[in-house]
Amino acid sequence: MDNELRLKPPPGGRIISFNGSCWSWGALTPCLDVYPVNEDFTLFEKYGEARKTGKVDEVYLEAWIKKYLPLFGKEMPEKLLRGNVSYGYHQAAGKPQDILLYTNARGCA
Repeated sequence: MDNELRLKPPPGGRIISFNGSCWSWGALTPCLDVYPVNEDFTLFEKYGEARKTGKVDEVYLEAWIKKYLPLFGKEMPEKLLRGNVSYGYHQAAGKPQDILLYTNARGCA
């Protein structure tokens, strides 16, 4: 993304990107988890790589979806899972200053 297109924070401010669903960082539920599926933090590592490089590792993304899709059951069609996890990945690749991940520790499963 060209720097001219990026939002500029006010003096002393920061750009914080909000990730509003646990699904977008690999959790089993949209709002009841504090860890990604099976506590597999490799997705976070890949988000970190995307944040540094600005590129999404599509091969890893496909492998992650194939590995974990069966755990989500019928309530999570592949298209929905792909959309959510891709959102988190592309959000990181946009290189925001900070990303705030949504979770609900009081309501966790």
